[in-house]
Amino acid sequence: MAVTTYRLPSAREFLPSVNDKDAMKKTIRVHMLIERALLRHIRKALPHPEAIDLKPLAFLVKVDLAIALGQLKADLKGPLSRVNSIRNKYAHEPATRLTTKMTTDLWNALPRRLQDELHALFRRRFSKQPKSMLTQVLGILYLDARGLPSRKPLKL
Repeated sequence: MAVTTYRLPSAREFLPSVNDKDAMKKTIRVHMLIERALLRHIRKALPHPEAIDLKPLAFLVKVDLAIALGQLKADLKGPLSRVNSIRNKYAHEPATRLTTKMTTDLWNALPRRLQDELHALFRRRFSKQPKSMLTQVLGILYLDARGLPSRKPLKL
C-alpha cells in the first residue's frame, strides 16, 4: 500500500478558510485541515504507516488514535467532537444556520488554557458573536492540533 504524505497547509491556504464569511464553508474547510494535521501526526508516530489506510476512519476515531499515540492533547477531544458535530450538521442539513448555542457549546468544550489564550490574543476584540467566536475557536483548535505532539511518539 502506498503511503500518502499529508502536508500541513500554508498560511495562504489556512487563512482564507478560517476567515471565510460563510460559517458552513469555514467549518467544513477547517475541519478538513484539522483532519489533515491529525493524519500527518498519526503517520509520523506509526512505525509502519504504509500498513494502514487511515482515510476511511471516522474523524473522531482519528482524534482518539492521535491521542493514543501521544500526538494530540487529550483535552482537545471535546472541542474537536463539537466541531465535528457542527460540520456534520452543515454537511447533512444544508439549511442549518449557526446559532449562539452551537458556538457557546463549542466554547464551553474548549480547554481553559485555550480559552485564556484566546482572551489574551484578542483582548478587546474578543467577541462572543457566533460567527466571530467560530472563527476564533476554529483558528486556535487548528493551530493547537497541528502543533507539537503532547508527548514523544511511542517507540514500538
